[in-house]
Amino acid sequence: MNMDTLRHVLDVLSYEPSLLDHITLTALHLVITLATKLKNDILAAQPPDHDPLTPPPALPDHIAVFLATVVDMNINLVPVLWHAIAGTVWQRASELDMPQEQHAWDQARADEISGDTLWPPNEYCTNTNCINFHKSLIRERDGRRRVTLYTLGGARSTFSVHLVCSACRTTYYPNYAVQQGVRSYYAPSLTVIQAAEHHYVDRPLADLFISMMLMSWTSATNVAKIYNHTFTPSHSPPLPRLNKHHVFDIFIIMSLLDDCGRQGLQLHVPHTGDQKDRFLAAMTLRNERMRIYGQPEAAHFCSKCMRTFVDADGALRTIHALVGDAVCIGHARCSADGCPIPLYSHADRFCPSHHYLNYCCAVTTCRAPTTDHRKTCGIPAHRQLEVQHQQRNTAMFQLKGVLQRQAVTHLDDASAVSAVNDAVETNNGPEVPQQSSTFIDDTDCPAKNEQGPYMKAILGRTRTHAEFTFNRPCGIIISRYTCVKAESLSSVHCALRELDAIGLLPDVLFYDNGCRLHRYLAKHDPSLLTKITLPVDVFHWTVKHKKNDAECSLFCNPMQFPELRTEDGWYFNS
Repeated sequence: MNMDTLRHVLDVLSYEPSLLDHITLTALHLVITLATKLKNDILAAQPPDHDPLTPPPALPDHIAVFLATVVDMNINLVPVLWHAIAGTVWQRASELDMPQEQHAWDQARADEISGDTLWPPNEYCTNTNCINFHKSLIRERDGRRRVTLYTLGGARSTFSVHLVCSACRTTYYPNYAVQQGVRSYYAPSLTVIQAAEHHYVDRPLADLFISMMLMSWTSATNVAKIYNHTFTPSHSPPLPRLNKHHVFDIFIIMSLLDDCGRQGLQLHVPHTGDQKDRFLAAMTLRNERMRIYGQPEAAHFCSKCMRTFVDADGALRTIHALVGDAVCIGHARCSADGCPIPLYSHADRFCPSHHYLNYCCAVTTCRAPTTDHRKTCGIPAHRQLEVQHQQRNTAMFQLKGVLQRQAVTHLDDASAVSAVNDAVETNNGPEVPQQSSTFIDDTDCPAKNEQGPYMKAILGRTRTHAEFTFNRPCGIIISRYTCVKAESLSSVHCALRELDAIGLLPDVLFYDNGCRLHRYLAKHDPSLLTKITLPVDVFHWTVKHKKNDAECSLFCNPMQFPELRTEDGWYFNS
């Protein structure tokens, strides 16, 4: 007889007439619901050779006591009740909480029993090199940890469990397995995401956080504030509050899991170290791959970015077009000249390889050691540069203080002013309209300095100049290249070489400085010039280029390329 039928349940219950007299339908449904959510707890108490697909013959003592207490039933009747409902419980999926459940869980929390307990998804060891691979149940270790689970219904206090294989010592957590100091995340379809050591976020809530950040540009700080204010009931017990670091980690983890899932890979990160550094290597690999090979739509083509036409000889031809331009969105970089190594912290002036320069004078032509815990040496003229810089920063801080008092409502906002003054950040390229406050000149007078060339000092952070992007005329971004100091022709040349290496070099590149790029390639890389044409877009050629220049007239004039025109005008949106 099927153990999940009502007849089977009634037949078993009839063996103990007193049980039928003491349990109601509501109590029976509650016991089945609670036991369904405790299947992992029940399974954890079974022998290692137990089949997880088969319900155990008896309940663990602490589970039996809990169920008997919830429905006010004699503990001696629990084995008969379990024999009747075991098949139903083992085949049933967990449901949403009922009001009477919450009271039961509140009572059981002291005994480390919870319907929300977070378990690893595996009952067996999944290490293919282990002698216990899919042979015996893995065991619980070190007891349960009290954690906070953030859901759409508010924050909940619950427990997390980690299991250990006795043979290979692989430790299985709710989100990942740890072996030899490396975390290996499970499949992308996780039901909860671990944001910190004792903080987990339910998947639907994590999806909501990401949608808020992507669709409405909500900051991580405001996402956390909205959740703490809106989704946490006032009558709930005090629990740790969600903060911006949890939201950022959720965004990073889910983005990396999604990226690995698209590639059919598993996410591996270090298990040791600080949380802020744990995902840096994985993010760097992902960003570098995206920078070089582009997004999945990089191989896209449509009638807006590719033209098919019949040439003068009657042959069918196709041409692909890209638009190249620099976007002046810089980021903090190492202040050593031309250094591409990332900073360890955005508050640093130099990368780890050039950290020693922090102890050298900030004047660009001086390498004397600093003195008196300052950024310059003891030479009075060099020290005066630092004093002048500090005076400018003091005035800037005064203005920012007024602005903060008038406009900023959240003093702990993620966009609040950091300990590093923004006044010392600037692009050092030619497109910066204001005077640089990173590079401080030693004079306020434009007259010629009688004592020699002006001195400059790097007293603050330096930023990259721009990001050079290649876009299809239909709007798809193909690739990007960081211009460290300037939008130089050599930088554009390197970016084109990367496109050529991955087979995405276009037939036509619209570039506002195409004439000089043509001259540069003719001298340094003529073979690349045979693969690509460099017309200047109509606006820049009409307004900004000399008509008597050879490159402009012969090689970059868009009128020289009939394949770019139609009877109605220009084919590509350049």
